[in-house]
Amino acid sequence: MQKRALFIGIGGDFYTKSVIDQLRESGHISFAAGVIDESQDHSVFDVIAAHFSDALFAEYGRDTACVTGIDGRLYDSIRLHEGNILRQMDRLLYEPRAWSVSPAFTGSLDDRRRLLFRHLQFWDNVLNELDITIAIFHNVPHQIFDTILYHLCKSRGILTLIFNSVGVFPDTYFVSQSMEELGLLQLGIDLNQAAAPNLVDRETRIYGDWQRICDMVDAAGKAHVATKPYSRLRSMVNDGHAGGPDASLRNFFVAFGRRLRRILRLRSINFAAIKRSRARLRGVADARKEEVANVTTESLPERFLYFPLHFQPEASTSARGDHYVELREVVALVAAALPPDFVLVLKEHPHQYEKLLPRPTGFFRSLVSLSRVYLVDSSISSTTLREGCHGVVTVSGSNGFEVLASGKGVIAFGTASWREAPGVWTVRTKSEVHAAVKSVCSGGTVPREAYQPYLDRLKKATFLADLSDSRGGKPESEIAEMQRATSTNLVAVIRVWLEKRGGI
Repeated sequence: MQKRALFIGIGGDFYTKSVIDQLRESGHISFAAGVIDESQDHSVFDVIAAHFSDALFAEYGRDTACVTGIDGRLYDSIRLHEGNILRQMDRLLYEPRAWSVSPAFTGSLDDRRRLLFRHLQFWDNVLNELDITIAIFHNVPHQIFDTILYHLCKSRGILTLIFNSVGVFPDTYFVSQSMEELGLLQLGIDLNQAAAPNLVDRETRIYGDWQRICDMVDAAGKAHVATKPYSRLRSMVNDGHAGGPDASLRNFFVAFGRRLRRILRLRSINFAAIKRSRARLRGVADARKEEVANVTTESLPERFLYFPLHFQPEASTSARGDHYVELREVVALVAAALPPDFVLVLKEHPHQYEKLLPRPTGFFRSLVSLSRVYLVDSSISSTTLREGCHGVVTVSGSNGFEVLASGKGVIAFGTASWREAPGVWTVRTKSEVHAAVKSVCSGGTVPREAYQPYLDRLKKATFLADLSDSRGGKPESEIAEMQRATSTNLVAVIRVWLEKRGGI
């Protein structure tokens, strides 16, 4: 039976446009609806369900949105996930359009629930009217509307397929059918095995990335790596982007000119947006002051676990972490399980300040109020801390995978993509946390050769593709290769998935 498909972030761009046509021609789908950027190609779809720009603040329009009330049946589809969805809306506070939409999004509970119900009404209507039977996501649902859409699909038995990548594996994509299965490899292995004759790959994919990380770890042990403390001037020069240029006088004037041109292009000056930017700068400066005031002045102990705080709001915690998006819960559980001679060392993520995302007032105070918790200055190198620790605690961050190259243990509270690797403890309950902490603190390392079976399994479970939002800077030859690999591999994997799980 042919499927009526909803594609989220797939089909509208140069890399994936042919995917929809090929699935139609092979008889795997009979209908295709899309959620794409407004500037992308609409022609391959039977209908555009929404544009990303409209979906951001649920600006769907009166003529297309369902305007009836939400009954108990519909609310039940997201009831258990409401808290997490409302928390995800933190990201909207930093969107430039937050104050220009009508009504303005201020982040209040009323605003968040109004947005939640608007999304819920709209996507319930879309699924009903278009009779959607499968939904395919180009990334882990984490942009509010797609999270609600995902839970709606699950509540009514609509098949879902999620593609996702992680930074430590460029151009490598994982596949899962649910949020809970993120990082589990068996589905990918099954699909890749069946699709193998039609897949495009690189021989060194995965192995090259692992060697690069190992080389980085080895080099870090031979040289001291220092990072710069937060600078408000550098944040302004970087224009809210981490890893930007130094705060030189020349770069300051370049950044100032860039901002001035943006203001001059506006039809009217949005004083509310300017006020919000100033408030963010003050908030980051206040957060930095609170951090410094709560930094532990004692020398770093010899025996410690390291928890690099996550950059937030971001998918590594708000999508992959469930309620552990609240980092204090992670800290409290680990600190309570530590042996008497251990402490838990925390460090702020440098992107938090560089991207002008302030922590809530009292954030650092609440963490260091817990027994045997040390906060070190964010200017201290993470490399130094990874080298000195007995193991790393994370929700699903890349620090966890990087420490594996040292053979040390990792405790993950979320659905990390590398959770099947040796030395990784994926935990949820107190008893699991205590067992993991005891094991990691007891020492012992995993030799590098022991990771080979996992790397082989990872290679068989993932595939070469590029579904990212930004693909600039690559040579023309590499762009052509990645376009071919992306479209070929997506078609092959989706076809096999539909044949195996979709009843075709």
